[in-house]
Amino acid sequence: MRILVLGGTSFVGRAIVADALARGHAVTTLNRGRTGPDTPGVEAVRGDRGHDGGLGALHGRSFDAVVDPSGLVPADVLRTARVLAPGTGFYAFVSSVSVYPDWKWVPVHEDSPRHPGEPDEEGDPADHRRYGARKVGCEEAVHLVYPRDRALIVRPGTIGRGGWRGPRARGEAGADAVRASRGRTWW
Repeated sequence: MRILVLGGTSFVGRAIVADALARGHAVTTLNRGRTGPDTPGVEAVRGDRGHDGGLGALHGRSFDAVVDPSGLVPADVLRTARVLAPGTGFYAFVSSVSVYPDWKWVPVHEDSPRHPGEPDEEGDPADHRRYGARKVGCEEAVHLVYPRDRALIVRPGTIGRGGWRGPRARGEAGADAVRASRGRTWW
């Protein structure tokens, strides 16, 4: 498969890239070149989805799937999805259990109430005061462009960072969920 990973140089994105490469997929990453080094073996494309001109390197490109573990601003996700839709068959978005206002206190499921979110909301990705609502907006942005049978929304809980070195902890479980769950929303 030809896979585009948005970000792909740190944390979950880097684990997804490593897993895809290990499975023999052709991987392209789109990032600003600021967070971490590119993984050897990827086609690294520079861009910034925070503004209209920042996605020029993707125009006319085609991929079998895009994996978006780094979307924090709904308008950025909407902009990216619109550019990619003509040439990309599937969009997987890593959201968060934080879309559910009560997730810390009551069990939640796919139909639990979510924060209100707008798919075209602009904002600073470093401002986490509206994190849950913005993740809802990002999900809505994906579904405005990609029908539900061509999109996957994953809503993980807390994702650990340091000290975990096994393949399951480094993203393989998430990659398995993406492969197994085409067209369904998981939380």
